[in-house]
Parts: sequence; structure tokens; C-alpha cells
Amino acid sequence: MKALLVVKCGSTLPALRERRGDYEDWIVAGLGLEPERATVLVPPEGAELPDPDAVAAVVVTGSSAMVIARQAWSERTADWLRDVVAG
Repeated sequence: MKALLVVKCGSTLPALRERRGDYEDWIVAGLGLEPERATVLVPPEGAELPDPDAVAAVVVTGSSAMVIARQAWSERTADWLRDVVAG
């Protein structure tokens, strides 16, 4: 079975995270899924991104990082997302 991925590019504010969880929790709940149905990858922490052919769907979280900063993890994730979309 192909994976449903949540690509976590950042976290919400600490006080909000303590009360309501973080972005990936909101996304999984909003999709009506059990948490084990989604795989959360965190590129800013060096997560390895899977082969695009192994992916059924991707949801990308928000981030406080600026895309114009062209951080290595962000550029790598952007390239990978282009490959996923190109399918």
C-alpha cells in the first residue's frame, strides 16, 4: 500500500501545541484518519524522503522558515515534491 505522508516543515507555537497538538495532529484529525494511517516526516530534522512512486498522497504543513532563505532541507523537499507531482 502506498503511503499517506504528512511532511512537517515546522511547528505551531509552543503554548498552542501543548493544548491542541501540532500541525500533523490537526491534519490527521481533519482528514478523519487514525494516526497510524499517516506517516509524518520532518525534513528540517533530516528525514529521508521516500521514492515518489511509493507515495499515495502528501500534505505539507506550515513553517516559519522563509522559502527565500533557500535552506538545504527546504530546497531538497521542494525538488522531491516536484517529483511526486510529476508522478
